[in-house]
Amino acid sequence: MKLSLTEAQEKVLQAIKQYKATNDNSPTIREIGEMCGLTSPNGVMAHLRAIQRKGWITFGGFKSRNIKIIEETKVKTWKERVLDEKAELDERIDHLIAFLKSPDDAALVGEDKMLLIEQEQRMRAYSETLAKRIARF
Repeated sequence: MKLSLTEAQEKVLQAIKQYKATNDNSPTIREIGEMCGLTSPNGVMAHLRAIQRKGWITFGGFKSRNIKIIEETKVKTWKERVLDEKAELDERIDHLIAFLKSPDDAALVGEDKMLLIEQEQRMRAYSETLAKRIARF
């Protein structure tokens, strides 16, 4: 549940939303300060931590430009999840096949090589099952 924001926190949140609407990433702490008339980066961070505690934003790791607006987070439909899963699986299959054809594969012998080949076959079978599900959409 989201808690209500103070006027200053709402101003910071709106500045982030406006910036994200015209850019591919989040504003920096300094940019937020400039947009909101806040001169102290610590003051901006205090507002951001309060907005986070109240459930409006999250931070996507320890890097700059990583603010995520929670209301933008959308739960994928099951169809979207199946499509994504198949795409990810097909990419992994491609990587495995590339490895099996690479000189690194020569280091594999006996059972290790057989297990990788079996893995590839099972991954392909699963990919085919996902394709059948997708065809039924």
